[in-house]
Amino acid sequence: MPAGGGRSARWGREPLGGGAWGGGRTAWSRRPTQRPAPWPERERLRYEKETLGFYLTGNPMSEHEEVLRRLATPPRATSARGFEGPATVGGMVSALRRVKIKSGPNAGRLMGASC
Repeated sequence: MPAGGGRSARWGREPLGGGAWGGGRTAWSRRPTQRPAPWPERERLRYEKETLGFYLTGNPMSEHEEVLRRLATPPRATSARGFEGPATVGGMVSALRRVKIKSGPNAGRLMGASC
């Protein structure tokens, strides 16, 4: 090592971003001046489902709750004594799989296709 503390000796002692790069502050001491805006709920939930496989911080059906309460058959009507007859339910399609019908009058047609 050079006695005068040449360039090679300084490299180990200077903080990241100091010396030739200026500033003298480390990368860990920098703080953002403002926080980023939060994502809209729909986008946040979409990324949660994509990343985790389930919803953690909310329910994507909550924006339709009022309509579902008005149109769907109440759960208490179906659970107490069993239920017979027509019922209206609300839900969300998360995946669609097209399957070719193998037999019967519709053989060869795709089920699940928007024909």
